[in-house]
Amino acid sequence: VSSDVVVVPYTSGEIYALRVENGHTLWSDSLASFGKVDSISSLPHIRSRPVIDRDMVFLISHSGRMAALNLRSGTSVWSRDIGSIQSPAVTGNFIFLITTDQHLICMTRNKGLIKWTHKLDAFENAEKNTDRITWSGPVIAGNTLIVASSLGQAVVLDVKDGKETARYDLPGKTLLPPIIANETIFFLTDDGTIVAMK
Repeated sequence: VSSDVVVVPYTSGEIYALRVENGHTLWSDSLASFGKVDSISSLPHIRSRPVIDRDMVFLISHSGRMAALNLRSGTSVWSRDIGSIQSPAVTGNFIFLITTDQHLICMTRNKGLIKWTHKLDAFENAEKNTDRITWSGPVIAGNTLIVASSLGQAVVLDVKDGKETARYDLPGKTLLPPIIANETIFFLTDDGTIVAMK
């Protein structure tokens, strides 16, 4: 929600911008991926939350389409063939997100150009490609990005180039992105343990 507009994604891949006061539609769009026939593109649903930053809304679908739209008119500013189930993080002139193929990428906010990419570990057993790892996040903390994994690790990366600067073991696996409050990072593991890091 931003001011008097709420942006709502649906499992069909459709997006609606509604007026807060009466629910009337301002505009609508779809992130369904056209021209693809693989198993991923057959799942058009949007699992990540829309991110509203100033006059733009950023949306990304599981099927492989990301779009930046004007908040008021729904006009497309840019779109890219990128898929994710995680919400992007926006700060200044940059967007950070984890793709479905386990890359952490940095994009320019206004044009959607890729500045850098960082390959995250995709499997516990890299040689046999077994036991897939799921990453959540990122969240922005100053000049760093923080992501968490289903392997039970928290990884800190530099926003400038995506290089890993620290890695911490959590007391359990987590599928939820961390949150930040009062200069503290909170993680919730799958077994219900809350971890706070300064």
